[in-house]
Amino acid sequence: MAATPAAQVPNDKLLTLDIAARDGRGKAVADLQAEELRVFDAGREQKLVYFRRGLDVTAGALRGKWCNYGYGTFPHVVVVVLDQLNSKLELKGIDWDEVSRALAREDWEPNAYFYLLMKDGALYPVRELPHSWVDSGIYTRSWMREILPLFEDMRREQRKRPADLDLSRNTPGDQAYRQIIKRMQQATETALQELAAGLAPVPGTKSIVWIGPNGPTIANPTARMTESTGKARDAVPIYHVLSEAAPPGGGKVTPLAIQKTIALAFADGERGYRLGYYVPAANWDGRYHEVRVVSKRSGVRIQAEAGYRAVRPVDIEDDQRQSVADMTADIPFDASTIRFAAAVVEGPASLRFDLLVNADDVVFEPSGGKYVCSLAVQVIGYNDDGEAEQRGEPVLVQSELTAAEREQAGRNGLPIHLDAKAPKDGTFRIVVLDRVTQSFGTLTIDTRSRVP
Repeated sequence: MAATPAAQVPNDKLLTLDIAARDGRGKAVADLQAEELRVFDAGREQKLVYFRRGLDVTAGALRGKWCNYGYGTFPHVVVVVLDQLNSKLELKGIDWDEVSRALAREDWEPNAYFYLLMKDGALYPVRELPHSWVDSGIYTRSWMREILPLFEDMRREQRKRPADLDLSRNTPGDQAYRQIIKRMQQATETALQELAAGLAPVPGTKSIVWIGPNGPTIANPTARMTESTGKARDAVPIYHVLSEAAPPGGGKVTPLAIQKTIALAFADGERGYRLGYYVPAANWDGRYHEVRVVSKRSGVRIQAEAGYRAVRPVDIEDDQRQSVADMTADIPFDASTIRFAAAVVEGPASLRFDLLVNADDVVFEPSGGKYVCSLAVQVIGYNDDGEAEQRGEPVLVQSELTAAEREQAGRNGLPIHLDAKAPKDGTFRIVVLDRVTQSFGTLTIDTRSRVP
């Protein structure tokens, strides 16, 4: 199947939702089936036509090909915050060592960001969320080895708490004490909102691990995972962990609580679901529509965005939406919501990528007795610093299959041949996007290395 230049066409009227499911103890539920979920759009139940679970990751790889099967199914980001404002935590001792060890896992580093909430209420970045995800580049080296050591000297610095945030100077319960508590709460809430705003554009799951006190300045301090921060439609779950506290799920006090909570946040990011349903044509009216997702399984609570802005079709056409959004192409970590394998074929002056896409991850729509899918594929070349150097034009792959051909594609994959028009040696990212669901898979490979 050859790729052809992408046309600028509006998305079909299929809406996708990323949700999480939790039981009564707040533990992630990863084994729900589509028939166990009900979706209501403006009070009316909708029929699910697309369903993916983060649990469903393909094991292994294809011989002689690069594969994105090994990544977490959904793109996900975890921000870790060490709270010094509301506690006596310092950049030393067991807390600092736990954070360092927990974030040093090679498979977490691209997806992990780290901040300190300082004693003066400022949010200090150790590894900062990109101001622009488009310009962030791909992940090429360890920030734990190159960036974190620069902040080790902060262990020896005695940063005094400002007088207007120093509770030790006042008597608990008096007016001055209450005013300081209020200022600390405001600074904490501002920090949370700032992080939520930075995470909002991430196409996938995101969460915050808050390492702080069990005190009056943190909302719901005893909950292992509070409901969210930010507005309902931009909610970000917060995992709260105390220094030397009991690990997730209870048990004895252990110095590994921070590591286990960070691990839980990453694991939950891969245990979510992606749902899709066709929005009634009358709903595309430019207004905000509420969405409610419920589980038929007893005791399971669903976390989902509260709704969506139903952009008018004419606005989509006027906007001429990109075939592959810059955000999808340039996020600094890979994902496999659409799974595929790639082989590199060297031509006289350029490369060709032969892709094999998992057809079960793509939506095929019935049309004239056949089944149609619409994919967009892009190849981006990077320099050794992880900066985009050569960006190929996105190409549109439209496929019309008979029922038998669709069944065969489900067994053997959907082949795509893509001429990269790029030099033979270098680092490349391949992006495969389903234009109906906006789900995508990415794969970063170095053609100078051996095929895994």
